[in-house]
Amino acid sequence: MLSQRRAWTDVENLTVNGTPMDSPVQAPISPRTARNCPARRTYAGSGVGMASAGLHSDRGGDFAILDAMTHSPIDIAEKLSQFSEPWSPKTVARLNDYEIKVVKLRGEFTWHTHQDTDELFLVTKGQLTIQMHEGNVTLEPGQLFVVPRGIEHCPITDGEVHAVLIEPTGVVNTGDAGGPMTAAQDDSLT
Repeated sequence: MLSQRRAWTDVENLTVNGTPMDSPVQAPISPRTARNCPARRTYAGSGVGMASAGLHSDRGGDFAILDAMTHSPIDIAEKLSQFSEPWSPKTVARLNDYEIKVVKLRGEFTWHTHQDTDELFLVTKGQLTIQMHEGNVTLEPGQLFVVPRGIEHCPITDGEVHAVLIEPTGVVNTGDAGGPMTAAQDDSLT
């Protein structure tokens, strides 16, 4: 049985994409990670080596679980203020194999289905109705709803709505419907 105990290590002279950090960082590491060669580990489960991700130390090793780029909170309202086009989700963070996206919604979208995944909507501003053949769901700020995989749905609003979406990496906003409302992958806010 693996120990759930965590150790702490001081990471000095850390650089992120070639830029030195201002001060040493104390990072939690598992005993197992401490025994293994960090250079063989991957970054945030992505399959990308730490060196490829831009995290380096003057000790010659790469760091497996320290992601110095996430030491600041993400301000959802600030991210939403950076664009105006509706129905164009923007990725603001990643969680394992999922993308956290912000989106502005206005009017009616297209009826579509995601055959292989559920889709989470969390409203932060306005009122969103998710039309489904099984019945509509209306969301107010602070409310969320998960559309189950395979359920045809169509978001609709009376005014502008701000929302957070959580879905697997690579999910297309129009699902199986395609068409002119299909948005390109947009990582500009990450």
